[in-house]
Amino acid sequence: MVAPRSPIRSRVLLVAWAALALAACGLAAALIQFWGTSPEYADRFLILLASAGIAYSLRGTAPSSRPLVWHALPPACFAALLAPLATYLHTQASGGRTVLLWLDASILASGVVGLFLAEGGRRRARHFAFPMLFAFFALPIPSRILGPLQNHLQEATTAIAAAALPLFGLPVERSGFVLHLRAGDLGVAEACSGVQSLTALAALAAFVAYRKGFGPMRGTLLTLLAVPVVVLVNAVRAIVSGVIQEEAGRTYIRGIWHSALGVGLLFVGLGIIVGIARILSVRVAGDRSLHEDRFPAPAARKDPHRASPLIAGILIVGALAGVGGYFLGTSREMAVARDAPLDTLPLEFDGWRGADRPIPDEVASLLGQDRILYRSYENNLGQRVDVWVIYWSSAKLVKGYHHPDLCWGNRGYRVTAKRTENVRPAECGAVPATAREFARGERDTQFVLYWTQEGNRIWTDADERAAQAETGFLAQPDWPDDALSGNPEQPTGRLVVLVGTESASPLARAEALRFTRGLAVEVYRICPWAEPVR
Repeated sequence: MVAPRSPIRSRVLLVAWAALALAACGLAAALIQFWGTSPEYADRFLILLASAGIAYSLRGTAPSSRPLVWHALPPACFAALLAPLATYLHTQASGGRTVLLWLDASILASGVVGLFLAEGGRRRARHFAFPMLFAFFALPIPSRILGPLQNHLQEATTAIAAAALPLFGLPVERSGFVLHLRAGDLGVAEACSGVQSLTALAALAAFVAYRKGFGPMRGTLLTLLAVPVVVLVNAVRAIVSGVIQEEAGRTYIRGIWHSALGVGLLFVGLGIIVGIARILSVRVAGDRSLHEDRFPAPAARKDPHRASPLIAGILIVGALAGVGGYFLGTSREMAVARDAPLDTLPLEFDGWRGADRPIPDEVASLLGQDRILYRSYENNLGQRVDVWVIYWSSAKLVKGYHHPDLCWGNRGYRVTAKRTENVRPAECGAVPATAREFARGERDTQFVLYWTQEGNRIWTDADERAAQAETGFLAQPDWPDDALSGNPEQPTGRLVVLVGTESASPLARAEALRFTRGLAVEVYRICPWAEPVR
């Protein structure tokens, strides 16, 4: 028989489970905050409720087998070692880096798996595998995946719609992700690319696979088939919107009509998923249900290794180290505020008067910056410029490189001119700014000036090309290197300054350049560490 637990062992296990429960509450709170700023994810709470409900329903039938201390050590050590890093990075991620939510969830799941293996062996861990994995569908897609995926889905949706609309007698011309029809332009925006419906349909496909008792292979296949279903459904949405616009008017593809069409086609996608599931329900030889028992019950025996308290102790130490990581990150955040006090940039200078503008939540989440400023300035001539100043305390934590050519191109603009403008002469510390002129249609033009620097070094064209080729989710932060080099106080982060106008006329370009020269003076006054070398 298995030896009864001592009171000390029971308390240690209780503390470990309590630490994991607190971590789960923290992750849920972070997700709720994210959902509040991203309404398109508001339905993801249903996934967490479903996961909790499934886990609760399985509790009474949880099997047990021989505790596996050596199998439990890797996931428990993974959770304990990464907990302090995760809490530290959270204090630095004022932009809400979604990849950190995935890191949190992975740490939490690893800790739970470690305790399951230590208490009930592989059978216990496998019994609760689906609700743990299903909960990951509640997480937002990391930006490193979201950007390329969104771009591919927009491309596929726009291409199919552009090819299909002429079949309905509707001539169409395509420019980027904008379809030019007789009644007006029809844009396939990022929100309509299918990314949100992809995560929703993928979660529904996984749930359908679980309810039908599919094994891992068929369940994964059904979930992956959600991708072509989403492409098809969103292409139909764009085609139907084009037909409605031409036949009934633009009013019926906006507002509540637009939302109703999206919801209706989501149910169509769900119906297709259920139909595919019925086809896959034919029993495949060798494919066992997720509920089948693959591990024979071992003979009951004593547990001399007392594995559970050891794994629980590792997780408790990791939780305590996480608290230390939080306080370390908080002190680092104070240093960031000192290095980049962007809020002290004056609202008036050189005849320009500015006003702060709200930063879109999706922009803050996408960039993952430590500090960001967004303002509009206007002069006595009525010329207006929009200003973005963005700072990352560590260049290695920047979430990809977002080039204006790509951002403006996604909105249907094309580059009509590109050159370099010297914002400051070389004898004062040269600041070569990249200039772009964009056009959309015949009258809609914009002019953009921007530069990027790391420390006090201004980027070159080669730096921009290298940044666009960057890959990976989360690189090593700079602070370990700074500490080892003995120079932790020298800022080495990335600073981006962008000035844009709503016109590319000669007057607008000249005034934007004059403004940018004055802006550079003010930026380097509040961030003297960024002053380029003369």
